[in-house]
Amino acid sequence: MATLIANQDDRSSLAMTSPFEPKGLNTDKSDCADLLVELYDLLEGYAPMWYTEQIHERLAESIKGFGRR
Repeated sequence: MATLIANQDDRSSLAMTSPFEPKGLNTDKSDCADLLVELYDLLEGYAPMWYTEQIHERLAESIKGFGRR
């Protein structure tokens, strides 16, 4: 659910902000690669039932695409 914030000087100019978007998040490729590696490690460690070989391979290829591992 997005929150509307009105400029006090001009009520016709509204900005959309999301309460779920972390402040100051830097989403460069390095951060995305780090997140994928962390997710991969967690999934490999816990191996939930839905974590198929296809998902494993897809994640591994994505990580390789970032030049990791």
